[in-house]
Amino acid sequence: MPRSGSSKRIYRVRGWRVTVANVGLGLPIIFIAVLCWINDIISLDITLWAILIGVLIILAGLLINMISVPFVRLQRGETKFTARNPSLKPPFARVLFSIPFFVATAYLIGFTNVPYAVPFVIFIVGVYFYFRGVVRFWINQHTLYFVTNRGRVVRVYRMLGLDQQEIMIHTNTSISQKRSLFEMLTGRGNVLVSNSFAKEQRIHWQEIDNSSEVVGRIKGHISRAR
Repeated sequence: MPRSGSSKRIYRVRGWRVTVANVGLGLPIIFIAVLCWINDIISLDITLWAILIGVLIILAGLLINMISVPFVRLQRGETKFTARNPSLKPPFARVLFSIPFFVATAYLIGFTNVPYAVPFVIFIVGVYFYFRGVVRFWINQHTLYFVTNRGRVVRVYRMLGLDQQEIMIHTNTSISQKRSLFEMLTGRGNVLVSNSFAKEQRIHWQEIDNSSEVVGRIKGHISRAR
């Protein structure tokens, strides 16, 4: 398990794979747009706009990938007992899931006579999954969750700004776990650590690997607090 100073180590493990994935995020729009233009499904103007959007997504992803990782100063004698970055697989799965919707939209427009309202609705669904996956992919790259040996639960996020949340584990701390469809398909999960119903007293660990192991470790801290 990662110990003190582990945040940089976790990010270095990803390395070139994240760079390739950031490039890949913009390719579906470019590829589908060019393919539709070749088959005379969409005009050249729409194709050029789609290519521009795809290129901007690639450039934004590469720029975000260069931003420094979150850093949290620990107290004297304090170490990261359990540290996790959100997984990049669930957001990437959302991007892949959106591709069939784009393909179906192109097929309905180019090869059928159905009303345009039908492919438009399908296209909007695809756009929703696509951009939700892209944004979550960027956010997950720069989020770190950890618990220290003193029972401090921390979430730190740094991309366009710095956002840090932390709570202390005590006898009334509750913990819950849940998984969405994409997280079940990719073997990830969410963990909610809460001291009360107030938002500032709740830390949500999203889309992390081995979420059951994290739950077990945090429950160990709660047991020691009692």
